[in-house]
Amino acid sequence: MKNILKIQELERQIRKLKATAGNSPENAKYEQLKKSRKAVLDSINNLEHNAGVIAKQFEQITSRYEQLNAKSEITAKQKPEKTGINNIGNLVEDANYLTSELAKLEQKMRELNEKANRLVGEFNSAMSEFIAMKAKQDQIKKIVDQKNASILPEIYEKEAEIKKLEVSVDKQMYEKYKSLRNDNIFPVFVHLRDNRCGACQMVQSLNFIQKLKQAGMLPCEECRRIILCDD
Repeated sequence: MKNILKIQELERQIRKLKATAGNSPENAKYEQLKKSRKAVLDSINNLEHNAGVIAKQFEQITSRYEQLNAKSEITAKQKPEKTGINNIGNLVEDANYLTSELAKLEQKMRELNEKANRLVGEFNSAMSEFIAMKAKQDQIKKIVDQKNASILPEIYEKEAEIKKLEVSVDKQMYEKYKSLRNDNIFPVFVHLRDNRCGACQMVQSLNFIQKLKQAGMLPCEECRRIILCDD
């Protein structure tokens, strides 16, 4: 049991080393840049989608414009004497309608063109920001990697010590330890402190404490950690 507790302490130290590296200011900046880059990339993708929508609308309006314009030219070429006096009113009405529709389409085309120009500007700005972020992120990544590399020798040393200790531990108890650890329960073994679990601080009943003194160790009913009796 003593060696398992040594392994637990070594693993606690390894976790602390990794957490220290992960919580460094550089790492925090790196993670923030990752989020910011993703937001900019989402914005770029959205701009590209909107550009596709505008292009489709522009194509549809252009097609409709060409159709109406062709029809307008045909109408303009019709001579009143061939159309007939009774149809002159219809001819004028058609011409006015076509003129009005063409004017509306021209306005829509101008609006779409302005929107497209704004999108191009926003897209270029977003791309510039994205590229700058990537360069900054790469720069910080180098610092983070260097810091992580600096703690590796100490981690390797502790992992090697764990390997040596594993040879002499109680196999069944060690499997229980690893099972709880893999369930993100850590530390696995804790001491009783003022009749409380040393991890979750739940007050243990007198009946539990009596059983603990007899058994030497029992799982906490609250957090599942194994409470050790120091007596």
